[in-house]
Amino acid sequence: MLSRSLLIAAVVLTASPASAQSWIERAARGAAENAARGAVTSLLEARPERTPQPDREEAAAEAETVEAPRRPTVRGPALTFAEPSPVNYSSDLRGPYQLEFSPEQEAAEARFDAFNVVPCDDCEGGRAYDSWIKHHVSSVSGLGALERRIGEMAVGEAIRWDGSSGARLALTVIGDSPVGDWPCKQVRWSSERGQESAERLGLFCFGKRGDYLGDGWVEVL
Repeated sequence: MLSRSLLIAAVVLTASPASAQSWIERAARGAAENAARGAVTSLLEARPERTPQPDREEAAAEAETVEAPRRPTVRGPALTFAEPSPVNYSSDLRGPYQLEFSPEQEAAEARFDAFNVVPCDDCEGGRAYDSWIKHHVSSVSGLGALERRIGEMAVGEAIRWDGSSGARLALTVIGDSPVGDWPCKQVRWSSERGQESAERLGLFCFGKRGDYLGDGWVEVL
């Protein structure tokens, strides 16, 4: 290393002043460039390594592929009404006259009438029914009279009559619970003859009575 420095010094001393000056400037410039490169290299080596981050589009695509947790289905309670309860209630029905009931409830009406059948020579088919209240109670025999009477009655009140067979019958209001927005009266038809008896449930409601009829009380069961 010492001999190399002596050689460089000898070259500089034997060279012309202009050449020596030029050589010194180039040596200084080279030393400065080497120092600058060394500083940059040191900074890069000391800088902590960063983990590459996915761009926004890739992150969004990955987020879409993650399925969100499903919210549990919450079902409201089924619509229930006082017995006899219709099986087809909907707010889309035009009136209570469109209410329908289970086959068991429909059959109960037929069994009650069968219990109250009586022979009749002047009647169609040779039979009549003690349960046909309008044939036995004159005050409710007119058109719509029975329905209006039921609408005016309080819970516990009854219409009573005697059948031609000796049966004692009654139509009793047992409830006034609405069906949807329609005021209704739940009733019980009952008949006693000797040691035998029969009964069934019925329903009267206030609302549209038919496709071409206005509002009023109507027997729906």
